[in-house]
Amino acid sequence: MHYLTHNPPPGHPLPASLERILWQPAHQDHSFLYTTIISSPSAHKGNTTDRPTVRLILSTVDGQSTTLATCTCTQFAWSPDGNSILYSTDTTYTILHLQKATSWNVPIEAGSIPYWSPDSQFLLLDGPHTLQLLSIAKQHKYTLLSDGKASKPPSGNFSANLSSSNALLQPVPNSVWAADSRHFLFLTHNRLQWQSHPLHPGKGLYTAAIDNDGHVQGAPTLVDNGNDSQAGWTYQDANTSFLY
Repeated sequence: MHYLTHNPPPGHPLPASLERILWQPAHQDHSFLYTTIISSPSAHKGNTTDRPTVRLILSTVDGQSTTLATCTCTQFAWSPDGNSILYSTDTTYTILHLQKATSWNVPIEAGSIPYWSPDSQFLLLDGPHTLQLLSIAKQHKYTLLSDGKASKPPSGNFSANLSSSNALLQPVPNSVWAADSRHFLFLTHNRLQWQSHPLHPGKGLYTAAIDNDGHVQGAPTLVDNGNDSQAGWTYQDANTSFLY
């Protein structure tokens, strides 16, 4: 499938994390998702938390477009099944289900990296202080791993939180999920409390298992206790990833 256009979408250029055109995964109707800007941040003196207001637009190659959401978004991506959209606004993530026309707003730790399970039933949020699991069907959030410290809200102005259109950002290429969507891996870093209990034998790379409802099955399994900095289990579709 080739789709050619000679003009950028209205409102572009945008900040780098929003200037994307994402094809809908697992669907054959050739739809794509993108953003257009409605209003820019206010330039009033002392106002350092404004974000641009944008529209999330679903479009088809024959020119049919639908506005799905209006938000002060910072990033957006598809779910692997192409039925939901995840977008962020500062420390809140929203999961928008297209067919059901429902949404779920989830307060999250600043700096968390989202990883969709391949079956789109779960999200892992890997943050500086916590590792959280979201069950999409139950609309429930579990804190799996933590360092016992509270996350501070982001500070600074718009330009410090959203990179310019010239920034060289990339989607996260690897996923922490196994292909069965019931096992995942994690690096502890300094987060050594597993479900509010000390994690033994300490720092390292672990794997964990969940059931179909998202409940953890047994204790995590230590894979390596070396100084690992990055790990992945499967490859991730760029259409389902945020940019970093």
